[in-house]
Amino acid sequence: MIDRTGQVRFAVAQFSLDGFREGRVPILGSADQAAWYLDTSGGRIEIAGHPKGSQPFATHPFFGGLARVEVATAGNAGNLTGWVGPDGRVVILPSFPLGRDFSEGLAAAKDPAGGWGYLDTTGSWAIAPRFKKAFDFHDGFARVSEGYVDHTGRLVGKTTAKPTDVMEQQWAGSQRLPHSEGDWREG
Repeated sequence: MIDRTGQVRFAVAQFSLDGFREGRVPILGSADQAAWYLDTSGGRIEIAGHPKGSQPFATHPFFGGLARVEVATAGNAGNLTGWVGPDGRVVILPSFPLGRDFSEGLAAAKDPAGGWGYLDTTGSWAIAPRFKKAFDFHDGFARVSEGYVDHTGRLVGKTTAKPTDVMEQQWAGSQRLPHSEGDWREG
């Protein structure tokens, strides 16, 4: 890793495709080494408190003080998602098949039964899992399979449009809004 002047600050054998966020950069795991975080001083932050028999293999950037981690479970029973704090300790136990980063204090997560909802920073359901898909909040609203919800989970806009993967990727960082007829316009 280099600093702003181009000087090498510290060497890292593994790499990350992400940059520093909130003073940490995620470092990918390998077959024989768990994923971890590197802080701006070059210190290593291990993931602590994950389920016994599991190994963190993917770490993600911090958003709102928490970072999403994925762990491989014992016996190849599948991967689980959880969230850690800045010190690397698990805050929300990896128990979700899928999850997204925190945005505006909530993170979309898929419950084991298959529904998507939103967790608060303690790991409690702020919006019960009842959607087929759920995405990040932006400006107070989040896209879900049925339209848009506010922070209370109230459906505030319905759409008949079926978003494609490309549209979902564009939506995550755009201001595009659906018409009620289902077509898209600039917002």
